[in-house]
Amino acid sequence: MRPRQIIIAIALALTAAVWFARASVAEEPARIRVLTTTTDLREIAKEVGGDDVDVTCLTKGPEDPHFIDARPSFVKAASLADALVVTGMELEAGYEPLILSESRNAKIQKGQPGYIDCSVGVQALEVPTGAVDRSLGDVHQAGNPHYLTDPVWGKSAAKTIAEALAVISPLRAEALRNRAAEFRHRVDVAMWGEAILADQKPERLERRLADGSLMDFLEQRGHRIRVRGVPQPRAIAQHRDPLRRGKAHL
Repeated sequence: MRPRQIIIAIALALTAAVWFARASVAEEPARIRVLTTTTDLREIAKEVGGDDVDVTCLTKGPEDPHFIDARPSFVKAASLADALVVTGMELEAGYEPLILSESRNAKIQKGQPGYIDCSVGVQALEVPTGAVDRSLGDVHQAGNPHYLTDPVWGKSAAKTIAEALAVISPLRAEALRNRAAEFRHRVDVAMWGEAILADQKPERLERRLADGSLMDFLEQRGHRIRVRGVPQPRAIAQHRDPLRRGKAHL
């Protein structure tokens, strides 16, 4: 190849690279529009997304997630979303299929990066055996969907959300992952304290917690563990009676 042809080929390659880079930037949304099904996922998504996301939640805190019906507002919100974050394990079974189909939003369909199921990788508990139907009440074939009451799975949800949003917005991937890591560290500190974390990795502590050996393990390493006792009936009554009389203050 002649020198002139080489120069022209290099120039064309550089022009194409600049064009593709500009096209990628143009495709990045100003903010990622995230739709969550529950308020706990909303807060985790805000922690992970920071200023890079606009987060909307389908439900309100006082609502029982087992008895939510699809509303027109759900479909509209889903149609505008770049990502849908769900608890999974059938918690959204009553309305999720409808909003997925009626929203006509290809980005949030199952199998797409914008469909984020935070139960992926979660150890399912209370999985029923035998036939299950609605007559049995609050029973889920996939197991108990209230896993976010365990902070460990809250950390897992943060990582799941960050990784999915990083696919949707590669230019924000590093910031998203950094915020998820910061959130996970704050949860670890709240669970274990700085002193224990300076001595042990959180993953090791979580394994010990799961197998029931945590207390002995920490005490053998010089950490004094204080366990609060179960409230006595008199103490419970002191709080229960004002609630019943409607005189409790929050």
